[in-house]
Amino acid sequence: MILRETDKLRSFQVEPREPFERLGKAMLYAPDALFVYDRTIYLMEVQLSRLSRKQWAQKWRVANLYFNEGHYRAAGWQRWRKQGGEFIKPHFVVVCPQDVGLVGEGFDVQGRVLRVVHSVEEIRG
Repeated sequence: MILRETDKLRSFQVEPREPFERLGKAMLYAPDALFVYDRTIYLMEVQLSRLSRKQWAQKWRVANLYFNEGHYRAAGWQRWRKQGGEFIKPHFVVVCPQDVGLVGEGFDVQGRVLRVVHSVEEIRG
């Protein structure tokens, strides 16, 4: 992977699984990857096939609930949080061939912008 060609990559985890409960129902937030690059934590989705607006909205539904309801405060990546510091809310990046307007349909994680790139090389930007 191109990110390994730099000393800025500190951690890379494939499919971290973050279970949570909502209204008595067990749910799971599971992005494709979590990584620390240039001292910034990212969650990454890789989508090689094209999705419709409705499919993207469904994909983001769980992420929106997980973050906007505060479940992320119990996530495994919080171990990197400074004691007494703010909870870590990672940045979001999607690698796919589609337009940001389409990919971002339904993405509504408060305080975060969705970054869409067409190749991993663009992440280094």
